[in-house]
Amino acid sequence: MNDLEAYFRDNTGRQIHKWHHYFEIYDRHLARFRGTDVHVLEFGVAQGGSMQMWKEYFGPRMFKTVIPRNVRLAEAPSFGKPIILYDIGSIGAQTYLSVAEELIRRTATKTVAEAREDERILSLEAAP
Repeated sequence: MNDLEAYFRDNTGRQIHKWHHYFEIYDRHLARFRGTDVHVLEFGVAQGGSMQMWKEYFGPRMFKTVIPRNVRLAEAPSFGKPIILYDIGSIGAQTYLSVAEELIRRTATKTVAEAREDERILSLEAAP
């Protein structure tokens, strides 16, 4: 029994909907990403139990923002618009913005001051 199966079996928190025979497949293909900066996008999180399971499995470096089911998110493609243009005030749009902010925070490797200092050093090195 792998860690995902054990978590599912012992779970007393939020409800999790998973097919039991997938746990071996999940573990075989996803184990190499444990402890890394992993981005999990799962649609239809329902009660949120599955996301808790993934956070436990992948560890603290997994993205934390969860995009819940939202009618406005489902409607936007029918109108040919991204959710940000269709209804920026909707919970779906706000959570997509949260994901973008989290992505920016995690991938920003330097502060503006550090980047400017690097540019200054490069320009000094390039000077004749």
